[in-house]
Amino acid sequence: MTNAHKVVSNGPANQSDVASMLREHIAGLCAGKPARSNVRLPAERELAELFGISRAAVRHALHRLETEGLITRQKGRGTFARVGPRPLTTSTSDSTVVLCLPSSTYRQFRYLRDGFQETMEAAGYSVLVSYDYGEPEAQAESILRAMTRGLTAACISGLKTPVGNHHVLPLQRLGIPVSLCCLKTDAEVRAPRVAVDKKSAGRVMGRHLRELGHTRLVAVLSIEAEADHVVLEGLRNAYEAHGQPLERLRVISPESFRLDSWSYDGGDFRQRMASSFTELMDSDEPPTAVVAMTDILTEEIYFALSSMGLRVPADISLMGYGVRPRDEGISRCLTAVVYDAAERGRVAAEYLLRMLRQDMPIQATDVTLLETLIHRGETVRDITGSHSTTRTLASDAAASKRASAIDQ
Repeated sequence: MTNAHKVVSNGPANQSDVASMLREHIAGLCAGKPARSNVRLPAERELAELFGISRAAVRHALHRLETEGLITRQKGRGTFARVGPRPLTTSTSDSTVVLCLPSSTYRQFRYLRDGFQETMEAAGYSVLVSYDYGEPEAQAESILRAMTRGLTAACISGLKTPVGNHHVLPLQRLGIPVSLCCLKTDAEVRAPRVAVDKKSAGRVMGRHLRELGHTRLVAVLSIEAEADHVVLEGLRNAYEAHGQPLERLRVISPESFRLDSWSYDGGDFRQRMASSFTELMDSDEPPTAVVAMTDILTEEIYFALSSMGLRVPADISLMGYGVRPRDEGISRCLTAVVYDAAERGRVAAEYLLRMLRQDMPIQATDVTLLETLIHRGETVRDITGSHSTTRTLASDAAASKRASAIDQ
């Protein structure tokens, strides 16, 4: 390795010691870097050589730091530490706020985290981020760990199932305010909530597709299939409201692609999608547009269609749903219904701050629904005949070249 000195050590006593060594090493790497920038960490092999420990020990320690929110691991790109105004060591102050997120893989949760951290840290609070995949037991462990460090408030983001009272009410009884980022809660839950109006998002999507003449659609659901069906309900409503029901809406479930986790498996995943789309396109009434229920899924479908020799949007249109697109790669070109995930985090943090100031009851039932907008990209074609020209995004070769630029 260049510009590095190997650490002479008899080996750390346990995983906690390894994590502590890595925290100090990361803090040194981030020193002097611009706030809110990302610093790439050395590979596991290099870290193992640097500290004279096994790669397994490094891997376990990195997983621990990821659950604490100190690093993020991006498939195919590496491991990154985010430089922020707070120190990278874990706070032991009496003003800790825990943020429970399902995953660090999806951009929506990374942006939510950034908006939440920025707001809470500006108010003088330290944020402990936990990635728990929406599992109540993992959330409980994160909350208990935060309570040993002086838990002041908590924000819980739900996933597949409604957020229940098993965490919310016990914390409220201790005087600890809780805010929620989720579509639904159990009936007895009383806590302020920030949600995306998915039915409204579906109506926005439906109006746009209907105006451009698309009545035969295929919808590809994500791992959050239950919430995706709410979007589809709004989409159908948009057609019915104008007396123009959908001619056909095929729904592809995540099980069709063996999508049961937060990670995609690259080429094999695209091959499975391409196989499903080949069958659809060979039918008597092929779809004219594909609707995908996350931003990453939309990008993956674009590359799967390109691998089949299908041009987007000349041969088939593609519309996504998710966070505001990045200004890079294929993302900036996608037509999608989008929302501001960072704003979701900021609003959830503001709820906590208001309750901590006693400007809001700790069991308030306020709900903020985020606005969704159309990002008018280049992937949905007008087939009504009112426009005679169609721009094709990229050839197969260009699509393959862009694939490496996509942030998964």
